Order: sequence, then structure tokens, then C-alpha cells
Amino acid sequence: MARPIQAALASAAAFAAGAAPPVLLAALLPTGVLTPAVMALSLALLAGLGAAAARLGGAPLGRGALRVAFWARWPWAPPRWWAACSAPWSDPPARPVA
Repeated sequence: MARPIQAALASAAAFAAGAAPPVLLAALLPTGVLTPAVMALSLALLAGLGAAAARLGGAPLGRGALRVAFWARWPWAPPRWWAACSAPWSDPPARPVA
């Protein structure tokens, strides 16, 4: 028999547990290192989940960790590329006051 309330609570707890480390890191770090640190922590946690899934499935831990890390990192490339390409046009240089 399905238990939708139990499933919803378990899903909410899992989501909160996965979101907590990057949120705590964001609250503690200065803004200059925030983006790379949150990305690195998120990638490390996802690699850990990949290793755990590989262990449960009987596969090599390193292969599972690398597979999840690679496919998790791949979608981050286009937004960072676009930001790097559009950065020169985002803020015009200030004119000196004579």
C-alpha cells in the first residue's frame, strides 16, 4: 500500500539534507570565493553519492564517482562560458571626470 505522506516527508528530508551543506557554506564564506567553493563542494558531494550508488550496485567506487561527477559538471559549462563571453560587454567602463 502506498504511503504518500511518508514519501513526501522522506523526499523533503532528503532534499533538505542535500541542500544544507552548500547553503551553510554560502553563509560562512566571503563573496569572493563563494561560487567556486559552492561548486567544488557540490561536485564533491555528488561524487560521493556516485560512489555510494556504485557500492550499492556492486560497481567500482571510482568509476561511479567519476561518472556522476562528469555528468553533474557538464551542464555547468555553458552558463560559465556565456558569462565569460558576455563579461566584456556587461559593464561599460566609467568615464573619467574632468
